[in-house]
Amino acid sequence: MPFVVLAELRAGFAVGGAGRRNEAALTRFLASSRVHVRYADEQTTHHYASLFAQLRRQGTPIPTNDIWMLLWCCNTTSCSSRGTGTFRIFRKSRGRDSPSPPHGRRVRTHWWFAYSRSMVRPEVIFIPVAVLALWTLAVLFLVGFRRVHAARSGRVSPDAFRLGESPEVPADVTVANRHLMNLLEVPVLFYVVVLGYYVTRRVDGPAIFLAFAFVLLRLVHSFIHLTSNRIISRLIAFTSSSVALLALWLWFLWRLSASHAPGFARWPSLPASMFPEATPALLQAGGATTAATNTHRT
Repeated sequence: MPFVVLAELRAGFAVGGAGRRNEAALTRFLASSRVHVRYADEQTTHHYASLFAQLRRQGTPIPTNDIWMLLWCCNTTSCSSRGTGTFRIFRKSRGRDSPSPPHGRRVRTHWWFAYSRSMVRPEVIFIPVAVLALWTLAVLFLVGFRRVHAARSGRVSPDAFRLGESPEVPADVTVANRHLMNLLEVPVLFYVVVLGYYVTRRVDGPAIFLAFAFVLLRLVHSFIHLTSNRIISRLIAFTSSSVALLALWLWFLWRLSASHAPGFARWPSLPASMFPEATPALLQAGGATTAATNTHRT
């Protein structure tokens, strides 16, 4: 058993509701003569440092525990291209910056990794959220500016805003206020789905692309609404942004399916005969602590 798996199991026990029982079962399991905990040797630490630096240079950082798991696999197996854990491993021609294969294997290949969820930071999805929120605040200040300017220039009486908008309010002030209300309607669904992506750890490339597309289209819609206010152009921009938001929600529901669960969402079903010393509680501990372990992983 890799030491990383052992650590993550215990982390899951620590945040779970049956930590003592699972820890006792794990202790009995580790006491078996067939079970050995494998630790990283000095050479593996060099491979870890090289791979970590390379992924960072490429702008594709991944969780550190996943790197340890992959390197441990390469130290114990042949690292076939079928993939291990949450990775799919592809062989390509080696480059100068490529980390050397473990155990000094002379292979003319270069390890490239495609992370199953994405090779992007989940926090990136909040960038379009921040842009849209700041733009909403900007329109709010624009509404206030246009109202004050219209009142000071004598175009409208301040009493016209006593109950909100009224027929006496100039069109440019009314449009700005109406657009502010628009930014507080449909975009609420955008904020909700982005939080859903982040909380459930389903952030990936398509989700970030759709999030940026939605915000960009909303900015185009704002520009049209607050300037020329051409109905057809405004309708096209609004409809396009709504389609992007719909796609974002559909992709989120698709990612929530069991077949796309992140991390170690599925544990192999091993027969109990393979582990005669293991107790039934330990055989169930893996599935019971999967969710807790996934929430602990960074």
